[in-house]
Amino acid sequence: MPYGVSVYWDKPAGDREYFPLGGGVQRQFSLGSKPSALSLQPFKNVIRPEKGTEHDLRLMLEVNF
Repeated sequence: MPYGVSVYWDKPAGDREYFPLGGGVQRQFSLGSKPSALSLQPFKNVIRPEKGTEHDLRLMLEVNF
């Protein structure tokens, strides 16, 4: 699942864009008989508002029913 560029059109110029750069790892496994996955993805927002978030961390657990 890619983590994408965000643009907030209702904000002032220079405070609109977030451009994350990063990636992560994913491990697929079975939880009982259900296919599942666990992923960890760190990102750095290389383009961001001055007071915006510099780093993001995404942790995802996926269980397919």
